[in-house]
Amino acid sequence: MSNLVIRQASEEDIDLLPELMYELDRFHHESRPEEYRTPEAMHNERVKRNIFDHYRSGKFVVFLAHVDQKLAGMVSGQIKEMNSITTWPKTVGFINELVVLPEYRGSEAATELMSTIETYFSEQGATDIGLNVSSFNDRAQGLYKKLGYDYDSHLMVKKAV
Repeated sequence: MSNLVIRQASEEDIDLLPELMYELDRFHHESRPEEYRTPEAMHNERVKRNIFDHYRSGKFVVFLAHVDQKLAGMVSGQIKEMNSITTWPKTVGFINELVVLPEYRGSEAATELMSTIETYFSEQGATDIGLNVSSFNDRAQGLYKKLGYDYDSHLMVKKAV
């Protein structure tokens, strides 16, 4: 691969996120238009719900990938303290989204972004790392399997009659 650089996003970088999220939103909408809003509608909801403020405040950590100084992708996540009735308390690094622009898919950008956030979570005391992936996203599921992720539970849904 060309010159791949992964770095933690600064507050000034947050304005780059909508471009990347558009790609993720487009993929979801095109895969299941009956279920997912349009990318524009999703962006409007993020703005309405002040989601980008979570990135600016540091509640979410973001790492950006650049290839030859061009934006190629991002991964974001957060640390969560899990203390349910059924499981032992633990600190989990939860990946919110992983996005790689189409022209950089198949490169090492996604793998390096994941490695970077996994290291970050470990350094923050996470004992587990979790994420959600859509059932129709075969490519992402393949990547996560390759990286050692396995299914912990399956959410099953059906339309109400």
